[in-house]
Amino acid sequence: MNKTNLLNEFTNVEDRLLISKVLDKLQYCETRNKISYLHFLNLFEKNLIINFLKKIKKTNYLFYGGYDNCERTVLFFYPSKYDNNIILPNIKNIIKILRIELPKDLYSKYNHKIYLGGLMKLGIKRETIGDIITYETGADIITLENISNYIYNNIQSLTRFQKCNFFVLNIENLKSITLSFKEFDIILPSLRLDSFVSHVMHCSRSNALEVINEGRVFVNFSNVTKYNKILSLNDIITIRGTGRFYITEILGKTKKDNVKIKVKKPI
Repeated sequence: MNKTNLLNEFTNVEDRLLISKVLDKLQYCETRNKISYLHFLNLFEKNLIINFLKKIKKTNYLFYGGYDNCERTVLFFYPSKYDNNIILPNIKNIIKILRIELPKDLYSKYNHKIYLGGLMKLGIKRETIGDIITYETGADIITLENISNYIYNNIQSLTRFQKCNFFVLNIENLKSITLSFKEFDIILPSLRLDSFVSHVMHCSRSNALEVINEGRVFVNFSNVTKYNKILSLNDIITIRGTGRFYITEILGKTKKDNVKIKVKKPI
């Protein structure tokens, strides 16, 4: 496995750096015969890595982020001789929860942005943090074990959290999560990407083109700047700053020859 040759296939600097880290972790696992892991990955990074590992025919890995259908996950490599009785306990020791409990006067007043903003103020890198699950009474922040105590010892210094209670817990203590979606029908002139973005963002076609050109739009977790890309059933469209949309059904043509589709969005 020639690392230089493999990396030369990636023209994007960030992608090349990520794959370089993946190869380093893979080599560590294979030479030391130990579990190795990367940081938390977003869905685009995860998809990129999956495709790469398939290409080089590696199978002794998994992604874990604390619960089913989580958005941010950690890549783990493990020796091929390991079974689940060895892998899972080790992995679960690496992932922790920082639980924040709000005082009653702040119930329902803190959202995802407030918690994430607080972490950023502490100089925490986003890659060390997994999903942030918010509740009326607080939040569970999924994080790497090696950063959890630092957050615990420092987050209390922030004014917004001074009245809160904090706990570092094992991942098994994560509260049950129920994902909710809003489902609705939309009518588009066509299934072109710019038409979809314009509709869901309630903006003009020219503004939609700007959003696409800025690299803010992803289809199935891959960045797309081709404005006339045709969308399909089961596509997942992510627009930074707006949200994620799932095309669940193509309902057909209207009398005016527009396209009617069914879309769901997490709420």
